[in-house]
Amino acid sequence: MNTSTVLWAALIAASYIAWPLLGKWSGATATWVSCLVTAGTLIGTFTLNANRLIKEPVCSLRAITIVLIAGVVNGVAVYFYSYKVNDQTVPAGVFLMTVYIFMVVYAPTLDWLLNGTTLSARQFCGLGVALVAIYLLRK
Repeated sequence: MNTSTVLWAALIAASYIAWPLLGKWSGATATWVSCLVTAGTLIGTFTLNANRLIKEPVCSLRAITIVLIAGVVNGVAVYFYSYKVNDQTVPAGVFLMTVYIFMVVYAPTLDWLLNGTTLSARQFCGLGVALVAIYLLRK
């Protein structure tokens, strides 16, 4: 990846970790945090994609079904994610790190299963390091 892509990844990561922590800090309940973030996400994505949505053809029914189901699953995850981050018995920072490290493991695995993308030996070792990190984050 080039430097620009890495910088975009860093900014996106900052956004992903900011909203649950800001939600907890704001004093909003998990119910409000999850609903407001979902509404904000809808507003942001539709606003940025408005011109493209008008110009691009509608994707296939298969693609719509697959992505909508994935969106519903994501919505369920946001619901539980919000509740765990707002749970006073759960250390929010450690929980977030654990979630994101699991993403490090899941992303290349799912990409391999769905798209046939393979990892280099170095990247595969990175997955091992991620699994060690998950173990070290446990209490």
